[in-house]
Amino acid sequence: MENNEVLLPPGYRLYKLEGNSMIGNGKEDFNVKNRSFLEVDTYFSDEISRKISELLTKDPDSQIHVLDLAGGTESRAIGEIEKEFGDRVKAINIDIALNTEKGNEANRIQGDATHIPLVDSSIDIVYSRQLLPFILRFNREHSLQVKKVLSEVARVLKPGGIAILDDEEELSGIKSETKRRELATELGVRLESHDSFNNKRGDRNFPKFWNRGVKREEFLIMTKS
Repeated sequence: MENNEVLLPPGYRLYKLEGNSMIGNGKEDFNVKNRSFLEVDTYFSDEISRKISELLTKDPDSQIHVLDLAGGTESRAIGEIEKEFGDRVKAINIDIALNTEKGNEANRIQGDATHIPLVDSSIDIVYSRQLLPFILRFNREHSLQVKKVLSEVARVLKPGGIAILDDEEELSGIKSETKRRELATELGVRLESHDSFNNKRGDRNFPKFWNRGVKREEFLIMTKS
């Protein structure tokens, strides 16, 4: 994987460490491996698999569409979703990375999370791991960018759909409750903050700076009526 294949912050580079893809600047480094669905679902307290099962039971004839937003180049997690839940579940990965490898023949689109290349009200479940915290750290206009991402997620969600989004600091927690409520009203959705099941710190999947001053990991659940 070459540096020009992904969007990198200034001063950062991609490299290999013990067979894993890493991004770093010599001072802070973290793992950008393609995560398994089990790893992602566990972080979100099994909310993704629970919602998929709920939708499949609710309407036995329905086709469920799942979006992994910024899920990496190999689309490992969405391939595992389709394998676990069968033909009635179609999963897609959208990521800024230009590399078009398709792990497990998964459906993958190169695209920008602030301009999701999907039609309105087309997705039942959206999930995203590490995208919003990444924007918070590396984009000077992070609040505007986060708002654009959430607006796009709300747009592509079907009525009754749900989005599960790693957040940690931007809109989670008591201090952000008013901000979160105002944004939810503006987008016409409901936004709730939840504690992640995964509370251990010092994980190599996270940049070191995320460990400083963060007492617990949190994620957002967006629902669209």
